[in-house]
Amino acid sequence: LKVEPGPRVGSIEYWFTSRGVRYHKHVHHWLMEPIGGDLADHDHEFDEVRWVGLAEAEALMSFPTEKRIVHSALAVADAR
Repeated sequence: LKVEPGPRVGSIEYWFTSRGVRYHKHVHHWLMEPIGGDLADHDHEFDEVRWVGLAEAEALMSFPTEKRIVHSALAVADAR
């Protein structure tokens, strides 16, 4: 998608191993407004890409850190 960045929501930090190498990853999250593009135009890292509301997104998250980010996004969106 083409997006207009909005306010910062938060960050997630974690470790993972790939091909015997251990990585420390930081992922930063922002609210964004879609301004164009196509959800079908995504890379191999994603099996499915779809647009959902924040309340549904919170229910879809598997990890506590992800749920925290979506919860923070709800608070930021409500404050706007």
